[in-house]
Amino acid sequence: MTFLAQLEAAAERAGERLLRLTMYPEYDDVLDSDVGAVRNEADDLHEEPVAAAIFLRRFAADAAWGHLDIGGSASNEHVNLFDVVPRGPSGVATATLAHLARVLAEAGA
Repeated sequence: MTFLAQLEAAAERAGERLLRLTMYPEYDDVLDSDVGAVRNEADDLHEEPVAAAIFLRRFAADAAWGHLDIGGSASNEHVNLFDVVPRGPSGVATATLAHLARVLAEAGA
């Protein structure tokens, strides 16, 4: 089972949703820099999740990795969002990571 499949299985066990981001090769230039080898942010906030994943991919080489972009969902300032997420820190992806540890342990990783 691939690492991505293990991460997706962990999220399913946790009852959390994951969205796989597309990282087409032409997106790589989003991190090009005039002063350094690479920059660690995008110009446009809409590019941020993909740019962060592309940044990590540059350093991950052949290692199995995943990027859980929780910045926008780490806290809920609304009252009981959709009757699912209570107000305050959401703990988003915490259960997924706990289940991922179990999935990896079961796989002997």
